[in-house]
Amino acid sequence: MQSHEFQLKHELPSTPDASPCNTQASPNAAAELFAGYDLPRRFTWRGKLYEIRQVGGHWRRRGKWWEGKGDRRFFRVITTRGVTLDLCQDESTGNWSVATVHD
Repeated sequence: MQSHEFQLKHELPSTPDASPCNTQASPNAAAELFAGYDLPRRFTWRGKLYEIRQVGGHWRRRGKWWEGKGDRRFFRVITTRGVTLDLCQDESTGNWSVATVHD
């Protein structure tokens, strides 16, 4: 079962190649998915809990399979704190990262 809540371990660079982060299982994972997306409703980043208020878009990037890189899913989200970021999930590992923070 995939985790639907995750905690970012590092402050990550603003690149699509950001390092993957560990995920944590959530007891109510199915109920905590953002409506219509396979995306957690909340996550911890830089020691703060963020809840997703809105998804502004989503897209997929194909990985360079010959270099061992898997496909990645991206979600542009706006949090209840007013922060806009691009979240990235490595489809081969299921790990999440912050790819970009928008000002």
